Amino acid sequence: MLTFRKGAATVTPGGARAMADHLMEETLSPEAVAMGDYYTRNRAAELGA
Repeated sequence: MLTFRKGAATVTPGGARAMADHLMEETLSPEAVAMGDYYTRNRAAELGA
């Protein structure tokens, strides 16, 4: 799930670090990633990527 957090005008270094940690955390389980890979394995070739 994608989340959104609006930044404030007075950003503190601690707040910036917390936001960076939030953006770097894993959001999908390994099982969900494997299932997505399975269902989209030929999709890039179909789209010409």
